Amino acid sequence: TILYVAVSAIMTGVVPFETFAKYIDHPISAVLIYSGQDWMAGIIDLGAILGMTTVMLVCLYGQTRISFSMSRDG
Repeated sequence: TILYVAVSAIMTGVVPFETFAKYIDHPISAVLIYSGQDWMAGIIDLGAILGMTTVMLVCLYGQTRISFSMSRDG
């Protein structure tokens, strides 16, 4: 929670909060785009996509194991 609050405070300190209305779907990248570091914003977005993909695959794998165990128990 402390890390989340710190990142939010830094983001609103760097970028005016009205700017976040345009970038509501990726606010951390908005800070980098606003500060002129477009290449870094692309890396952050790619990392977010890869991270979500990894989490979904792990959850899917775990759910199949749970379903298999439940089916064996009857």
